[in-house]
Amino acid sequence: MNAYEKIIKRMRSEGGKNTVYPLKLGEVLSGKKISLGNIKLDSSLYVLLDSVGSISKGDTVLIAALSNEEYVVLGKVK
Repeated sequence: MNAYEKIIKRMRSEGGKNTVYPLKLGEVLSGKKISLGNIKLDSSLYVLLDSVGSISKGDTVLIAALSNEEYVVLGKVK
């Protein structure tokens, strides 16, 4: 690995430290799927906080993205 490759590798690793995944509003679809705009999450991609309880079709939920593939439903929004 030459010096340029080392610099690029370091920049890539440091750049990921400040990645922010904002809170988003989603709508519960049938079958426990959640719509986040053009993204559809099935139940394998998110977890519910215990305080949320259960979700039903038509509920609006507040979601935090932990990564591009992991989400947490923080609560229902009325």
